[in-house]
Amino acid sequence: MHIKCHRVNKRTFLLICLIQAFFPIHGFSGTEKTDTRDTEVYTLGEVVVTGKKEGVESVGTVHKITQEEISISGARNLNEAIDLLPGVNIMTGGDAVPRIDIRGFRPRHNIILLNGIPINSTYDQQFNPSIIPVENIAEIKMTSGPSSVLYGQGGLGGVINIITKKGTEGIKGMAGAEAGTGKSHMEKVNLSGRDGKVNFFSSASYSRRDSYPLSRDFKDTSLEGGSGRDNSDKETGAFFTNLGFDPNDNLSLGLTINYLFGEYGIPVVAYDSATDIFAANKRFSRIENYNGCSLQAASEYFHPNSDFNIRGWIFFNQMDEENNRYGDNQYHSFTSDPSIVTYRLENGTKVTGFTLQPQYDFGKIGMLTAGLTAELDRWESKGTAWNRWSSEWPPGYVADEVDDSKEISIYSAKMEYEWMMFADLGFTIGYANHYQKRHDHSDYEDINNPGRILSLDQDTKSDYSVLVGSYYDMTVHTRLKAAFQRNIRFPSIRQLYDVDSGNPALTTERVYHYSAGIEQKLPKEIRLTLDGFHSIARDFIEKDSRRSDRFENFDQYLFTGAELATEINTFDNYTLRTCYSYLHTKDKTGSGRKELQYRPMHRVTVENKYTFPWGLIPYASFVYVGDQYYYSKGGNPWEPPLQAKLDDYLVVNLKLNYKFRDQYTVYVGADNIFDENYEQSYGYPLSGRTIYVGAEMRF
Repeated sequence: MHIKCHRVNKRTFLLICLIQAFFPIHGFSGTEKTDTRDTEVYTLGEVVVTGKKEGVESVGTVHKITQEEISISGARNLNEAIDLLPGVNIMTGGDAVPRIDIRGFRPRHNIILLNGIPINSTYDQQFNPSIIPVENIAEIKMTSGPSSVLYGQGGLGGVINIITKKGTEGIKGMAGAEAGTGKSHMEKVNLSGRDGKVNFFSSASYSRRDSYPLSRDFKDTSLEGGSGRDNSDKETGAFFTNLGFDPNDNLSLGLTINYLFGEYGIPVVAYDSATDIFAANKRFSRIENYNGCSLQAASEYFHPNSDFNIRGWIFFNQMDEENNRYGDNQYHSFTSDPSIVTYRLENGTKVTGFTLQPQYDFGKIGMLTAGLTAELDRWESKGTAWNRWSSEWPPGYVADEVDDSKEISIYSAKMEYEWMMFADLGFTIGYANHYQKRHDHSDYEDINNPGRILSLDQDTKSDYSVLVGSYYDMTVHTRLKAAFQRNIRFPSIRQLYDVDSGNPALTTERVYHYSAGIEQKLPKEIRLTLDGFHSIARDFIEKDSRRSDRFENFDQYLFTGAELATEINTFDNYTLRTCYSYLHTKDKTGSGRKELQYRPMHRVTVENKYTFPWGLIPYASFVYVGDQYYYSKGGNPWEPPLQAKLDDYLVVNLKLNYKFRDQYTVYVGADNIFDENYEQSYGYPLSGRTIYVGAEMRF
């Protein structure tokens, strides 16, 4: 499949938004609302892991966020939407991208799906949640720890499943705008509807900021000064649509189209590595522009005279970006400082594949769901790198032309069985085989035997995942649950083939999850959940920056913790949610480190919401993060690194929503209202207080 996403200019994009808002699709009847809900949930293409009684979700840890909760909280993108969930830690570091850790596992260990489309980069398996808008999201499901084998390989930490909206009868829409600190602004619009057998939902948004403000408590350094963070500008745009067609009661068809574009600066480290052994090297980088698109065609068929149904979809996802690293903080020249490696690259990632998911209900003896997935991951990079200073006279830069590409194929065959032995006792068991075919014909040096050349020719790796879980409803208010999972993740293209740090000899990462929990409903609308877990990670892949400076397998890391969450709805129109997450990590690789870097031991979140009868909805949340460590850079590679502790921090957000006439909403909010000076990664201070106002109109 050869599909190319083309960059849409801003005028064209805004024109699309206006057409969408004011000229509904021809053939849809009227604008009168015949359904109290503006939208429903679009399930075509979703990896369905639920059966009669939540399926595998009844034995694991699953948290859900609705579109109403997203709207009231003021979340603008995916990372803001899930920031308060148990076990989640958002870290923004040297690449200026919020990274979502789940139970101590890095973003590359988490699967992210948009209507079943993998969003993870084919290059390094990372993803940028800040460019995923929320106006098209109906529901987010996050699974922590043991997860369904139907999701496939890669989800060692968890799975984030984004389910989008679907139009209901008639034509409905929304338009909104927001402005705030740092000359920031955002515009958004959506339109949805249904007429008989056809439904649609479309949305578009655009946002921009010049910079984010630093806290007044931040002290200027040689690399960072002023009230606004240098090179922290950001521009994002998104267009989304899905179309549904139900030709009869047994068949549903759907098409999803998603387009993203933008650019952003990557702020330089605030502390000088020449005098600070904990600081990263200074880098002057920007993503000058990115654009991505994803497509999915999905179908679902229910047999009219049996309990058999089958779902399937094909998908394509592509992201292209211009990634530049400059020689100084003017962000123009690539050859102004010979001590800095610079480049101008055009990088692209593509994933193409299909999923087939048949399911059969055997009645009293259970339900069986199978899955077959195949995908082709491709990465390519072109450009110029200035990476060494010539020793010849006169001295000068040597420019190396970059033209590289790699491909990997991944196949999975999966099966999961759910059995309700009794009305209050259920079991789930799953098994999957995974295959990775590495399309590379080059030779490489054996890192364990320097000078020895090994051959890599169409190398295929295989491994398996297994899940066993059970739940028991002691009473109508109390559920006990437990699960075990062996899960795997194949190395990414970057880890295998990166020019400077790749290692083709890497083996598959494995994790062994043990989890147990209790869900308890108490009187007066109080709900409590307690989940404990212990995860053993083997052959964990990380870069050994102190020795070989290449990716290597480390064995082993331990993750142990607990999550206590409560939801209280004792009073009418009032909701209080609290969560305490505890995580203890241990490095048993002999590296000299005790705890793993940037995994906070304590994290507390609280959110409050009250709805007044006359339309005012005040909302408040806070996040406390404590006891996280980091380590020195460089030094003697055969001596243990020095350890330091990052400052604990508390961030409080407030928002006032006012709804009137069932059509209009105005709001004002403040993020980090106490102007906390804090970092999630050493040397990268985050935003101080920001204030914003906005309005929405529904029609």
